[in-house]
Amino acid sequence: MRGQDRGSVFRSIAISCCLTALAVPVFADEDMQGAPYISGTAEFEIQTDHTVRSDDPAMRMTDTGLTAEMDVALWLTSAVSINANVAFDPVVDPGPGEDRFFEGQGLHLDELFIRYRSDRFSLSAGKITPIFGTAPDEAPGIYGTDLAGDYEIEEQIGIAGSVVFNGGSYGEHIVTASAFFADTTILSNSALTKRGRLDRSDGGVGNTGDISSFALAATGGGFTDEFDLNYRASLSYRAAGQTERHNEVGLAFALEGTVTMAPDVEWIWLAEAAHLRHFQGDGDDYLYLTAGGELQLRNWRIAPVITLRKTTSTSEPADLLATLHLGYEFEHGLEIGTAYKYVHETGLDSHIVGLRVKYGYEF
Repeated sequence: MRGQDRGSVFRSIAISCCLTALAVPVFADEDMQGAPYISGTAEFEIQTDHTVRSDDPAMRMTDTGLTAEMDVALWLTSAVSINANVAFDPVVDPGPGEDRFFEGQGLHLDELFIRYRSDRFSLSAGKITPIFGTAPDEAPGIYGTDLAGDYEIEEQIGIAGSVVFNGGSYGEHIVTASAFFADTTILSNSALTKRGRLDRSDGGVGNTGDISSFALAATGGGFTDEFDLNYRASLSYRAAGQTERHNEVGLAFALEGTVTMAPDVEWIWLAEAAHLRHFQGDGDDYLYLTAGGELQLRNWRIAPVITLRKTTSTSEPADLLATLHLGYEFEHGLEIGTAYKYVHETGLDSHIVGLRVKYGYEF
């Protein structure tokens, strides 16, 4: 093993141990101790992606890396908390056709905000993740979010609020609104491997230095006790930065639900359509269509997902992601999974297989 690879592995293990140590709660029993106390989740993944065949020489590689992520809430009172999301993962892309083994790993803070929350209302301020779309975060499997992740909005400075409406037989509905701009503080950089601090001159939609972008979302479900159906309708507007010609406007609508097929057998499905006008601030409009789900058969997980990405403002053919995931969840939060994905992008085909070992817990 090369010295650089060995050092990268040791550094990845050390960071994982540090995050695990930090995840130990200050008070083990919040009910007995009362505020302040710490709660959250921690998740660790080791994943290997191997390109079996590709028309694109830049895609012919094997990439192995670690992702460690922790969500932490420091509860100052029963309603007020300081929240953070810290991650350690690859922050730079490998070179074209270059194999990678635990290299390019960086430590970064994706969220840091203060929040007030009651049963019917919440208000947050700081570095936030605005709600837009569902598939970028919830499409199942190792590769289910790969294309839909294009329109996820992350690492923004701003405010967000939500209101809960209980409609009785018409279900429960949550309306969320956020106003924001891209983070250009020191928190936009990363430690260990530097991903680079974002600057206003770098451009990008939402990178305006003032609160001129917003997102709205309505999420609901619980219409009947017999049939599990949930929805999310969301709208986003991101103002053009210094290098963009247009503002971006996004619309997304998702449906998801659970079908109980037999004892210990459930099908959890998801479908979403998202339209992005002037995507990323250029002149093209994009349409994303995602459909898939996860079959839960006792401890087994089988998850097919298909995503189409079409440039609606040109006659170019659609890009396609088709993936199938097979996993097994052990007791105490351990999961092992493998997946295959076929990608047709810019006229080129790639076939990739992956293996992931995942462990998570709550505290």
